Amino acid sequence: MPKWNRSAAKKIELLARGIAVRDGHILLCKNKKSNYWYFPGGHIEPGEQASEALEREFVEETGKNVKADRLIFVHEHFFKQDNKPRHEYSFVFEVQAPLKIKAKERHLEFQWMKWSDAATSDVRPKALAQMVGVFLEEHALNRHIRFRSTRRS
Repeated sequence: MPKWNRSAAKKIELLARGIAVRDGHILLCKNKKSNYWYFPGGHIEPGEQASEALEREFVEETGKNVKADRLIFVHEHFFKQDNKPRHEYSFVFEVQAPLKIKAKERHLEFQWMKWSDAATSDVRPKALAQMVGVFLEEHALNRHIRFRSTRRS
């Protein structure tokens, strides 16, 4: 529980995020002004479906078309940014992203990172990163998630 008044946040932000996995690597995004990583995506516009927002954000940020697959989970997050209380919900989807991906926006950087490295890096929100880690481990063991391979059969 946060140590500030939850009602102090001026609005609730809705975000769509994508989890893309290939050969044991996960796609992460970083604002070059910060030292932490996060799952790609962005804000949902009024009247827009979360899956559409994720697909739009990928085009805006990378120029690449992706398809938002199934909704994995929804994550609620309370935090402070620039000493201001924030409240957000992230709708997290599986997504298939191309291996070669580059940011169109100068302030962003994308990287395919080994999940073992990502798990020990500063990936935010931390609780969401932990949930994704558990999801990937459980579903990889049960083969419910395809760890997409770059090798062709």
